[in-house]
Amino acid sequence: MKPIIQILKNEWKILIPLLILSFFLGNALVFGWQFFFWPDTRAPVLYEGDGFAFFYNFKRVAEESWFYTNQRANYPWVSNFSDFPQSDFGNYLFIKLVALITGSIVVASNLYISVGFPLAFFTMYLLLRVLNVSKVSAIVGAFSYAFLSFHFLRVAHIFFTWYFVIPCYVYLFYRLLNRTPILFTDWKKQGSSNIRHFIGLMLLPFFGGYFTLFALFGLVFCAVPLLALSKKLWQTGIAIATSGFAILLGTLLNIYPTILYTKQNGPNLEALVRIPLESELYALKFSQLFIPVGYHFNSFFRDLSNFYNSNSASINENASAVIGILPSIGVLLSLGFLIYRLVPQIVKTNHLLNDKRILIAGLFILFYVLFASIGGLVALYALLVNSTARGWNRVSIYIACFGLISFTILLDYFYQNIKSIQSKRWIPWFCSALLLAVVLIDQVPLNNVYTINTNVPRYQENESYYQKIEKSLPPNAAIFQLPFQTYPGDPVLGMGAYTHFEGHVHSQNLKWSFGGLKWREGEWFYRYLSQLPIDQQLDAAKAMGFQGVLIDKRAYCDDGHWIEQKAINYAARDFGLASSALESKLIRNDNQGRIFIPLAAVKDLQAQKNRANQHLSQIGYEIKLGNIPVPNDQWNDVIDFRRGKNPYFLKFVDGLSYISYVKKGSPGTLLDPYKENWQLNFNEELACETEARKKRLPDNYVPVARWSDARLHKTIKLTFDRPLPKKLRIFITASAVGDNNHQPSVIKIGDVERKIQFTSQMQRYQLDLTIPESMMQMEIIPAEALDTSGKTRSIGASDRRLLALHLQSIQIIKLADKSAAN
Repeated sequence: MKPIIQILKNEWKILIPLLILSFFLGNALVFGWQFFFWPDTRAPVLYEGDGFAFFYNFKRVAEESWFYTNQRANYPWVSNFSDFPQSDFGNYLFIKLVALITGSIVVASNLYISVGFPLAFFTMYLLLRVLNVSKVSAIVGAFSYAFLSFHFLRVAHIFFTWYFVIPCYVYLFYRLLNRTPILFTDWKKQGSSNIRHFIGLMLLPFFGGYFTLFALFGLVFCAVPLLALSKKLWQTGIAIATSGFAILLGTLLNIYPTILYTKQNGPNLEALVRIPLESELYALKFSQLFIPVGYHFNSFFRDLSNFYNSNSASINENASAVIGILPSIGVLLSLGFLIYRLVPQIVKTNHLLNDKRILIAGLFILFYVLFASIGGLVALYALLVNSTARGWNRVSIYIACFGLISFTILLDYFYQNIKSIQSKRWIPWFCSALLLAVVLIDQVPLNNVYTINTNVPRYQENESYYQKIEKSLPPNAAIFQLPFQTYPGDPVLGMGAYTHFEGHVHSQNLKWSFGGLKWREGEWFYRYLSQLPIDQQLDAAKAMGFQGVLIDKRAYCDDGHWIEQKAINYAARDFGLASSALESKLIRNDNQGRIFIPLAAVKDLQAQKNRANQHLSQIGYEIKLGNIPVPNDQWNDVIDFRRGKNPYFLKFVDGLSYISYVKKGSPGTLLDPYKENWQLNFNEELACETEARKKRLPDNYVPVARWSDARLHKTIKLTFDRPLPKKLRIFITASAVGDNNHQPSVIKIGDVERKIQFTSQMQRYQLDLTIPESMMQMEIIPAEALDTSGKTRSIGASDRRLLALHLQSIQIIKLADKSAAN
């Protein structure tokens, strides 16, 4: 393996022009040929879906010290995104520095995409040259790697376009497996080299968590043959352990803010919800590696790709796993190489089959395919270890890298063993130029320029609209956004999942109600405020300091006509004007379905707070000092597990299955006649929303309760948004199944425990408790969970749940000191 320093010294004159060319070519292929020398700065590529969520984070990191917190979102609270563990410090640092220098996050985000091309070319070229691939073949491999379809298809998750770290990890694998020399062992002779490698490995996780995760699994794969076959076992163990420690240390430094925040504020079970099933849903499909890219230059391949995707199951983001012709050839040749290696007679007589470089590439390709494919080892990993990571199809970038290693080695072999090529040096360069043309035609989809061109008018229209709103208000004014939407969340009818971020992105000083993380302060309050009538919501908004309301009408089933008129009527009364006279104060954007309605200044703040508190008492909140609502001392709602939603004070329930239904009129199913209690905005629900809700209910069935499910969690945990009363009475309506009908279950709050003997009949039970300290969690521990998988029951013989208790409701009552039991 050639030293990297030597390659840089000898070949910098070749490298620099090629890096510049890859940057220019990347600009042209992403933004259009008119932007050959510099990326388009009119609008960001990231202006849809998940890409826009990243763009919003760039706005946060540009205007604050870092992206974790922001003062302008989730008003009047501070928006905090620390619940998301991200290993992207290096990526965000680049965005922040460019945004500071240029004053534009559009430039920063688009330049980030363009810089990814020369970075990928640079590291891949060095890797191939280290592996003794010739210059001409290394250029082909590096260009093919830099312009993989992955680069264009993963723009929405922009940090994946900086996959330059993959060749760095692959370099580590080859160093370890070649043992020339073993890293991190000889500190006397190689002390400075070991330090450089350690720091380099520690910094690589700063550029993507998924890439790091795949590298760690690759390191484990390295360890198997090394530890099994190495004569210097302790040296090999040190090399692998130190390499893994460096990578893990870098990862830990990246996610430490999340670890610290979780320790201080408790875990957020809603922010990043992943289930083991998703690991197979988004896993790698081996066939997709070889399918042509969508929007292919050639119509035949375009139709072939569309035919496969429309006639195959589980097509999602894994469609981006396509690797192109050259890497595909390399992958197939690598796997064929492994098969021929099994024939000793052929291996002895064939020099190529003794090439360890191809052997290593083939083994890693086989490992990653077996590991990350649907039904592969990832299914067990997600089920038994951790299911947070789910996009295993993204390992295709590693497979492409190893495929190109094999392809370029075989290309060298071809150049070196054909006599007609050896006599004419220009032929390899000519052939390589043809291959590069094939690469660009095959790997680059045609829709990129179209995407950026469609973003420009919408981006500029929104820029003008929100600046108009900002100019109409005093500095640092706050705007209340409707409808309520969670983050992270899903689209609501015609409104996107992250549309509420647009106001923040296009303004400089305005504050916005949206931007609180799901299940944290602010978002939790707005979740329950949205259940109040619109007039009461706006009364509370004014008491909190909001000076206007922005409505996205596309989220409503009647295109927002009802909510718009309600808000206009409220504002008109507030200003003392007729509704028609308020029109001049409204700011509309009919193309995007938005309307901004100003609110009159508050004349008597205390009177406004008193009026707001009357409304907020219905959802368990009040505004005391300042303008931030806080939970009050009320527990005046029942936790009815038959409902589709929890009461305001219950944040999360863990360990319960979905709502079970029974036919109407079934005997012994309900203690009280069931009453619907999930209407939006009380009596103000729109007729079209009522009809849509009714269609989601099973015909002639009513909800009865929810089963505990030990497969989800061994116990039932209820987490509240306020401390439980220190003296409380609990009413639990439930029944038991199996041995739980004969053994007592435990109700636990902190260190206080009480036992209840549930029966097979649905009954109401009472407990009086005294707890010594403030607690925000209650736990119900069944005696034993019943495995129903092998039993024929009404719920079905294939049911995989572990059942114990059937919970219908829980009610909490605060007791005076003298009323509580000792």
